[in-house]
Amino acid sequence: MCQYLAASSHAVWLIYPAVRLVEIHDKTGMREVAEPGTVSEQKLFGGTTFSVSLTALFEDNPRQ
Repeated sequence: MCQYLAASSHAVWLIYPAVRLVEIHDKTGMREVAEPGTVSEQKLFGGTTFSVSLTALFEDNPRQ
């Protein structure tokens, strides 16, 4: 991850379907969002808000 952030990426998202979790790494640190949470992001898309429910994201991937 550090290499992506060092190469000017604004954020790195790691998605873990088996545990229904998303880790978001950026220059301010790391945050975790777990189901049934929602990931919302404004910084990456020119002020346009991107939002996705983790329940919707993982609905086709049943728990193991």
